[in-house]
Parts: sequence; C-alpha cells; structure tokens
Amino acid sequence: MTKQMLSVAEFACATGVSQTTVYRKVKSGQIPASDVAGQTRIPVWYLEELLARPGQLPGWLQIEGSDE
Repeated sequence: MTKQMLSVAEFACATGVSQTTVYRKVKSGQIPASDVAGQTRIPVWYLEELLARPGQLPGWLQIEGSDE
C-alpha cells in the first residue's frame, strides 16, 4: 500500500524547512492538511506537486542561492 499522508516532521524533512514553518503554512492555508486522529497530516500529492515544479516553488520554500 502506498503512503497517502505525511506527518509534519516528514514533510519538513523532505522540504528542508522547519516544522514550525510547516505548521504556520498549514494554519494560513498555504499547505493543505487534514487532522487525522489528532495529528496534522499533509497529503503526499502536495509534496509530489512541489517536487514536480522546482522552478516555481512557493517563496517560503525557495532554496538560498537559487536563481530559478
């Protein structure tokens, strides 16, 4: 079975941002998320979508030194 949801820690690790930033972006609606058994979960499709368009990442996810 393929994993469909990521924890905040998993998403933060995969994107290189802090868990605090992830929680802030979830709260502001910039990252789609669901509450599953009292824990915030982020759909895998959202991470895949981000990774599919590296030159068009949201500003909060821009990699330092990148001119894309």
